[in-house]
Amino acid sequence: MERNLNTEPSQKKLRIRTLITDHFKPSQIFSPPSLEVVDGDTVKFPMYGHTFYLRITGVNAPELYSANAHKSPQPFSQEAKDRLGQLLLDEASNWKIVLHERLIDGTGIRLLGYLFVEKDGEFVNVSHILLAEGLAVPYMMEQRLTLEEQLEYQDLAYEAERLRLGVYSIRGYVTEFGRFNEDI
Repeated sequence: MERNLNTEPSQKKLRIRTLITDHFKPSQIFSPPSLEVVDGDTVKFPMYGHTFYLRITGVNAPELYSANAHKSPQPFSQEAKDRLGQLLLDEASNWKIVLHERLIDGTGIRLLGYLFVEKDGEFVNVSHILLAEGLAVPYMMEQRLTLEEQLEYQDLAYEAERLRLGVYSIRGYVTEFGRFNEDI
């Protein structure tokens, strides 16, 4: 029976981290049997009898869910989730995950890595697509990207901003370091 690791109480983080490090290694490349979109920058997948979560490296999409039940989803959160789902389900015949060298994100319970979809016989980084369409922004709070990747992500975001696509269509919505203005 599959267990959902994201709903475990915080005191079980060590067990989850151990489970992750027992099954996955930094820079590992694999293709899970299925992927389910959680939001615009997170997917989940079944492996080894558990459900694992992957936080896509270097991008931040607007929050769909909030710890505060009275808060509405952020603008473009549903669009980011839907586009990621479209990339995985409708447009891609194959996908792969390349885990980051840090392996685990700041929550301590999600894998950290790059997600690629196969389009026209080539694997494409979904972050590039989300950035180019203005559905995610470069996340620069933690140095997860190489300098070359940072520049590439910033260039993609700059072009989306120049064209006022997605999150950039709302003046003042995108703040520095890959965050969103929660007052909008």
